[in-house]
Amino acid sequence: MGGDSPPHHPARPASPRRHPHRRHPLTIVPKTLRHSALSTTANIYSHLTHQAAHDDANAIDQTLTQADHDTPHRHWLTHNQPSKGVHLLRLLRPESPGS
Repeated sequence: MGGDSPPHHPARPASPRRHPHRRHPLTIVPKTLRHSALSTTANIYSHLTHQAAHDDANAIDQTLTQADHDTPHRHWLTHNQPSKGVHLLRLLRPESPGS
């Protein structure tokens, strides 16, 4: 009886939605998820890369803002204080090359 059982198939890898904090190159993910084309993966999970980019921009903004506040040149900062979110705006709306 035991010999007639269907072969064991490994479970499908965990969905990227379940682990959004993990970063994997988009070229590797389709192979892991057994998608036939990169475009399939990109269409299904592109919202995760947009959120990751926004999260990264926020983290960079916080780091640079904290560095601005921690600088020993406090007298310079009192006259040239960057506005809140200035780094975030630069990251989200970069100047076009040549401007």
